[in-house]
Amino acid sequence: MSKSKIDLLFINETKLDLTIDDAELYLPGFELIRKDRVRKGRNGGRACFYVRCNLNYYIRDDLSSENLELLVLEITRLRSRPFLVSTWYRPPDSPVSFFNDFEEVVMKIDAENWEFFLLGDLNVDLTPGITSANAIKLQHILDIYGLDQLITEPTRVTMNSCTLIDHCITNSPDEIAKSGVVHLAISDHALIYMTHKANEYLNANNLLSHCQSGFRSLHSTLTALVDAANSWSVNIDNGLVNGVVFIDLKKAFDTIDQNILLRKFRLYGVDTISIKWFESYLLHRSQRCSLADQFSNAAPFSCGIPQGSNLGPLLFLVYINDLPNCLRLTSPRMFADDTNITFAASTLIDLEKGLNTELRSLNQWLISNKLSLNVAKTEYMVTGSNQRLHSFSDEQINIEIDAKLVTKVKEAKSLGVIIDEHLSWSNHIDALSKKISSAIGALKRIRPFISEHTALQIYQALILPH
Repeated sequence: MSKSKIDLLFINETKLDLTIDDAELYLPGFELIRKDRVRKGRNGGRACFYVRCNLNYYIRDDLSSENLELLVLEITRLRSRPFLVSTWYRPPDSPVSFFNDFEEVVMKIDAENWEFFLLGDLNVDLTPGITSANAIKLQHILDIYGLDQLITEPTRVTMNSCTLIDHCITNSPDEIAKSGVVHLAISDHALIYMTHKANEYLNANNLLSHCQSGFRSLHSTLTALVDAANSWSVNIDNGLVNGVVFIDLKKAFDTIDQNILLRKFRLYGVDTISIKWFESYLLHRSQRCSLADQFSNAAPFSCGIPQGSNLGPLLFLVYINDLPNCLRLTSPRMFADDTNITFAASTLIDLEKGLNTELRSLNQWLISNKLSLNVAKTEYMVTGSNQRLHSFSDEQINIEIDAKLVTKVKEAKSLGVIIDEHLSWSNHIDALSKKISSAIGALKRIRPFISEHTALQIYQALILPH
């Protein structure tokens, strides 16, 4: 707030009472002025101002009313006439007679002959065509005293209705540069902002592992693959073979322990207020399914992170960020939950020993972090020169995770690319050629029956991405 351009902030329905001290509502750079509900035994309501400290103002109780939840301030300016600002909260069940009190306030303000601005939740729908008693009475007062209501679109929108019940009223509309409604419909703006700030903090403090390429600026599947292939090629040039294990995690995003994730944020030095924000986002969530206008019963879920949001990938990166710390002989390469580890050796015996040692450490980390490995889909491959691989053709090794054998393969698909044991890329090129040829053939057969525009769309969807 202190860095914003806001000088006056009006808030209605504060629900403040004597049990809440001003110190609890402190905003740096602002003074708080409040008007708690005057009617006893009622909840809700109430109004307040936040006024920037460098503004000169007076509270004009003489222009207010004891019967209304209304505040009036006189703002003074150097070498300029003062002006009046006011906020009023009118409970929706208020009798029409409340407008008599309001008219008395307007009459006194009008007598000052100054610019006047009133913002508030009056709970009176002034949508054109509405002819309720409250709307007629309020509009009558505005007309008599030459006041304009500047808001022209609904301020409260539900699935079944929309009403214009929050108003900006003034006797000087020409002095207003801009007015309107800030739309607060379902949006991920807060998540986008928090993701930006969290990324900014993690990068500024160099907290994200260099092994992680997923969802990061200046990183991609291409950079991850180039880095891995280069490392494997260097080892092969040095006469070594690479033992590469392609890790498959079971529903990694859905099984994250939320409390462990919050603890990791604390370990990375995230402040208490931000931690509370993450807690409110992660904990005590529920989900349900909808079909047309029918909804299933809501079901709570206590693990995992919300997917499909801007923030979800970053939460996963933080959760898995310390995985490399459990490995002593290898550096994993990670693209989100797509992970492989490499151990290079000159003999298969050393390769077997090194990989099994690292996989035991990895399995222990997964258990501690309540993640599961899908051993059936986890594979390993030995890459090397033709000569080195041929010399090992009669030797067998066992790679294990939690006493379960990992399947050996001669090729594996990682990040959309087929990698073979010779790093020749020929299998990937062949598969790509077949896929593109098939798509071109299909396009050729239907081309006489479609427009050029449609043909271009099919090309861009089925051929160009490869």
